[in-house]
Amino acid sequence: MTSSPRPLSDHQYIRSKGLRCPFCRARDVEGQAGLDIDAGVAPQEVRCNACQRFWTDIYLLAGYQAASD
Repeated sequence: MTSSPRPLSDHQYIRSKGLRCPFCRARDVEGQAGLDIDAGVAPQEVRCNACQRFWTDIYLLAGYQAASD
């Protein structure tokens, strides 16, 4: 019986830029529809298509960029 890897730490997950499942490390992940933005924080549910696990990515406001006219 093979054991599954330990989940990634927050630091490891951030270093992967959220492109890997923190549980099975697969790259087949997708954000679920919609962001609920509140006071500079925007959580988004993410799903791994390989292991079927869900988690929440938390986006923080880092600045703004003016739209081009």
